[in-house]
Amino acid sequence: MNILRYLFLVACTCFGLVCRAQNYTSVGNGNWTTAANWNNTSGWGNVTPQSGQSSGTTNVNNTLVFIGNYSAGSATININSTGNMNVIGDFAIGGGGTVNVYGTLDISGSATLNSALRIYPGGKLIIDGNLTVVSSNNLIVGTSAAPPAYADLVVKGNVISQTSGDITVNRNGRVAIYGDVTGTGGGTLFTVNNGGQVYIDGDLSFTGGGSHVYNNNVISPYGLYINGSASTSGGGSSLTSNRGNRVDLQNGNPDFYTWLVSQENSPLPVVLLYFNVDDRKPNVLVWATASQLNFSHFEIENSIDGDVWKKLGEVKGEGTTNELRKFSFEHTHAPKGTNYYRLKMVDLDNTFDYSAIIKSNIIGDYSFDVFPNPVVNKTIQFSSNFALSEGDFLLLFDLSGTLVWQSQADFTQAIALPESLMPGTYLLQFKSAQKKLTLVKRVVIN
Repeated sequence: MNILRYLFLVACTCFGLVCRAQNYTSVGNGNWTTAANWNNTSGWGNVTPQSGQSSGTTNVNNTLVFIGNYSAGSATININSTGNMNVIGDFAIGGGGTVNVYGTLDISGSATLNSALRIYPGGKLIIDGNLTVVSSNNLIVGTSAAPPAYADLVVKGNVISQTSGDITVNRNGRVAIYGDVTGTGGGTLFTVNNGGQVYIDGDLSFTGGGSHVYNNNVISPYGLYINGSASTSGGGSSLTSNRGNRVDLQNGNPDFYTWLVSQENSPLPVVLLYFNVDDRKPNVLVWATASQLNFSHFEIENSIDGDVWKKLGEVKGEGTTNELRKFSFEHTHAPKGTNYYRLKMVDLDNTFDYSAIIKSNIIGDYSFDVFPNPVVNKTIQFSSNFALSEGDFLLLFDLSGTLVWQSQADFTQAIALPESLMPGTYLLQFKSAQKKLTLVKRVVIN
């Protein structure tokens, strides 16, 4: 009897039949298929876990590399907090299988989930290709506990839902998707629970009835940021209005933004460490970057009301660099009073982002300049440290006090003086009724 059972078990092993579970625990770093790196705790069967294994549990406690495509089959894989599973190829979970990520699962290809994968706080899943989620409740990122630690998911390709493959991001979950999120066939649920954070660099599009995008974050930051377009179609579908874009992310959620730009090949163009007004000079702006990726230049923009913006100048970027870089820009003749500033950060492909808005209070005496002085060709230009108001005027007097010319003030362009003016010294007066201000400059006309 015992001999017959032994022969039957051997036959099952040899022909790949499902007989009973094979359980493994890693004990060393290196190649997945090296026997010395594993302890077969079931005491029978293969000496290392096999791709497509139909049952049992594999505990990964070390750093192990599998070269080729790997399928978890119907077995359970626990990548524990000290574990790091690297798959140089594609990864799949078969029906009935389970993968729990407490450490790191790094996939150089694409991943297909036909069954459950869950990322726990402290765990991270990195997929260089696409992620396909098949059937319901197959991907859960995070738990309801307060962070840290975080449960992280980084997908550098697209996320594809098939036959209502659902995705749930919980309170301590962080998700970065570099491509698009699409779903067909209907019945797909994409849920971001309160505290969860998701950034999609591309578009989100679910077609078919009964698909829903929920964002249950109840306070700012939004938690769900979609850089491209977002849509659901079909009867009974819905799309949350509680969502932001890349600008909202950078302005309203700096911690999540910092995490995103720290990811390898991040889709965000530049890691902006800070953007401030110089402590000693309120008209000087200072900022620094930790890295730049295919980056072209900064455009410095100014507004006196926070609504209408004008470009002050440009500062060249450095293409691609992972080194700290510091920058500064002086706003010469900055208008007196409150000034708002922002950086427009432009990539080499002309895509761009804006920095957070900062403000500076410019104090000191009102002043304006005339150039060139002496005036040539009866044409004068101006600059000032204040904004003009309606009803501001320029008046030109000779030295006897006679008014010889006047005009509404316009410092945005050169102003032509009358050709009849004789060469000599004059007094140019700026007068503002609203500011209760009178300024005088001595000018020489050749």
